[in-house]
Amino acid sequence: MPVKTSDAAMNAAIADAQRNLHVFWSVFDSRRAGFADYRVKIAFPIPGGSEAMWIKPTAHRGDVIEGVLTDDSAFRADLRKGMTVHVKASQVDDWGYSHEGRLWGNFTTVLLFGEMTPDEASFTRSVLGPTRVEPGV
Repeated sequence: MPVKTSDAAMNAAIADAQRNLHVFWSVFDSRRAGFADYRVKIAFPIPGGSEAMWIKPTAHRGDVIEGVLTDDSAFRADLRKGMTVHVKASQVDDWGYSHEGRLWGNFTTVLLFGEMTPDEASFTRSVLGPTRVEPGV
């Protein structure tokens, strides 16, 4: 879904996701039972801007994240679903995981309800946690 780089609300959501990225890594590294669907949204450079794509992280060390793309790029032939990529933590626009039937994180997702079909928006609202950061994790 296209988003303008001048979108103040989106930029604030990305900054909030970055500020709370340590929460995601804490949950990811713990591998506790009941937690699943770990993913981070990465801003990949494209001519004139960036394309946000979700990856399933497999490892992280320092500023480097290794993960597997969950979709094909709409703009770059070199980014295909299933391929392993290495990116910098500074490229993270969002993150998420599931726990006890709820999705946590998804800082930018909540801003995109108007771009979704009514059914997509309704379903997404029904599975999102009441806050972006899960209390007590």
